[in-house]
Amino acid sequence: MCGRGRRADLAVRLTNSPVRFCLHIQKYVSERQTPIEDGAVEWKESDSPWLGVATLTIPAQDILGPQGRATRDRIDTLAFNPWHAPADFRPLGNLNRARRSVYEASAREWHAR
Repeated sequence: MCGRGRRADLAVRLTNSPVRFCLHIQKYVSERQTPIEDGAVEWKESDSPWLGVATLTIPAQDILGPQGRATRDRIDTLAFNPWHAPADFRPLGNLNRARRSVYEASAREWHAR
């Protein structure tokens, strides 16, 4: 499902109840088992089990109504960039360093609309 299909699905789901997302991470173990600089290496669950760290709950609401559209319009002015963080929390690894320029270019294009 993509684009408008996801929005329509979310609208139906949120009309009836909250939507919850469970966020999980895998912890770094060692350069051999969980290398940060090689995004092609699968981090095995046996080496680094998934750890639940948060639950994001979006309350039930009408996202297609006037208030929902106003919220969407405000959100559309924002740009997500994980590089807008203190140095200790910036993304690690060559793949994430490459993404930095992609996030910046995407934000420029989005705000140019």
